[in-house]
Amino acid sequence: MEKACGLDVHKESVFACILDEQGKKKFEKRYGTLTPDLIELRDTLVAYDCGRVAMESTSIYWMPIWHILESDFELTLTNPYFISQLPGRKSDATCLNHLEELANTHFVEEISLLCTIPGINTFSALCILAEIGNDMSAFPKATHLIGWSGLRPRNDETAQKIKSRKILHGNKYLRQTLVEVSWACVGSDKSFLGRKFNILSKRMLSQKALIAITRKILVIIYNVLKTKQPFDKNRNMQAVKA
Repeated sequence: MEKACGLDVHKESVFACILDEQGKKKFEKRYGTLTPDLIELRDTLVAYDCGRVAMESTSIYWMPIWHILESDFELTLTNPYFISQLPGRKSDATCLNHLEELANTHFVEEISLLCTIPGINTFSALCILAEIGNDMSAFPKATHLIGWSGLRPRNDETAQKIKSRKILHGNKYLRQTLVEVSWACVGSDKSFLGRKFNILSKRMLSQKALIAITRKILVIIYNVLKTKQPFDKNRNMQAVKA
């Protein structure tokens, strides 16, 4: 069994803890987040012969670390929610001791499920899970998730006249990922969403049509994660045709 490393990622620092094959701590250090710091981190992991690295996601701060490490290690992104549920005193060192175990039991299934949705690949699935997690009980309905993400149109109306239909402010990192997924999805007329985009583009700006498709994709994501069932064209499309 190879050595493993847990990374606790923050805006200005990365705390690393390396465990040996028996789960004993071999090394720990706090690094900066500039490129030379991350290269030093990578070289340390190589020197300790680490095979797997699990990092706790904090907003989007994990992304540059992922890019530097992905070619040399088996990486897993974990949800801070699971760390917060662990019993006992919380510290970077004690939390990181649990990261490898969590990496093997959480998110792997959800990543596979999300990758069954048109337009979503492993990286975009990780980005989505880093922002919304895998527990949809926090959102009673898909519309609540849409509102939280900032994809719901505003309802600015005065004297029965609509002043604005711009989307709300919300999670810009999630929204950016979903828009990229939408562009990948609508590139083909063979999919329902691609055909829907072409229809919408004939009566509204393509940017507005894309946001409409993005909302539908988020509904599909919600249903896939809530039911723990892979994307099915016939079943999932029924929820987004309205």
